[in-house]
Amino acid sequence: MFVLELDKNAISSEFIFRHEENIKLLNNLQKELISKKNKYEVTNELLNNIEKHTNTNTDILFVNSEPESNEVLQLKELLNSLVLNLSKLCKNLQTQKDEDLLNLAKNAQDGISKEISALEVLSIPQDLL
Repeated sequence: MFVLELDKNAISSEFIFRHEENIKLLNNLQKELISKKNKYEVTNELLNNIEKHTNTNTDILFVNSEPESNEVLQLKELLNSLVLNLSKLCKNLQTQKDEDLLNLAKNAQDGISKEISALEVLSIPQDLL
């Protein structure tokens, strides 16, 4: 029988690292988008979600031992919404042929997806590990 042991401390560290890196990526993307907002039909929802992500206090997630706490559920919802927003933006940028901004948006989308994956693992109840 094969037993998979998950080191939640390592995954927590990975999540926090991803979150901090994504803040940098999203802030760069946000600056670019604001300067070109009218050109690319940037939605306020995307800009608001970037702002919410930047202001998320990840410490509260690890204090609470409840894997499906309101904080965790709200963060999952925010991250999933960001991925959808970024996906729409990427499609728009592909038609506009702005490769630099497209690459920045794709990197942000990839980073958020990795953050979601780490959060999913952290959300597994301890008794199931």
